[in-house]
Amino acid sequence: VQNTSVWLHIGLTDRDIRIQVTREAYNFLKENHPAAKETSEKAVVAPFSGTILTLTENGTEVAKKTEYNNVGHGINSLPFEDENVLNWLFKQKLK
Repeated sequence: VQNTSVWLHIGLTDRDIRIQVTREAYNFLKENHPAAKETSEKAVVAPFSGTILTLTENGTEVAKKTEYNNVGHGINSLPFEDENVLNWLFKQKLK
């Protein structure tokens, strides 16, 4: 599992504790990969937008986190409406 990438998704109008736990999980991965570089890009899954943070270490994605603006806990379908998530998912391999 330590070599498997993870992509976290959270709606920023969800309950504060869920947002906090998602951010803590991402920060835990970031702290445990001190050589990883973080990049940021805009996420758009109409009609929602947000931010994607990606940690990359030695050319391998360690973790990704998408925070969607103006959406709460009901994001369960949003990640699967984003073709980038499905492309990412099918690229994953156990190492």
